[in-house]
Amino acid sequence: VPAVGAVWGALDEYTPLLVRETGAADGTVPYLLLLIWAGATAGSLLAGEGERLGTAGLAALLAGSGLALAAGAADGTPWGLGLVALAFGGFQAATVLADARLQRRIEDTGRATLTSVAGLGTELATVAVYGGYALIASGGTHRTA
Repeated sequence: VPAVGAVWGALDEYTPLLVRETGAADGTVPYLLLLIWAGATAGSLLAGEGERLGTAGLAALLAGSGLALAAGAADGTPWGLGLVALAFGGFQAATVLADARLQRRIEDTGRATLTSVAGLGTELATVAVYGGYALIASGGTHRTA
């Protein structure tokens, strides 16, 4: 749960920078950001369908989303942002599925503590992702980060 939430949760903060780097006109930027968030929304809505995915299926979803994110960001054009939206949808679905699986596995008496620890792990990993992103982006572009 922490790894999934940290990576895509941190990257959403940088999507406006990525969109601007594509050279999109100022008036187009909000619509391209809307496209990315429509992808995340679709991921939430389709997470129920993902309940059938086993561990290998969830891993494939994450791998495919990671590849879509890398390809979309590397493309450097507004068209590549469609792949970023697809990736955000996959990451959101994976986050919902991972959270649901965690909830099913914990006993009622330890649920608050374990979900708090998972939340703390996510936040700490997010801060690490921010640092890594800043380090990579300071020497290059947002597409490479």
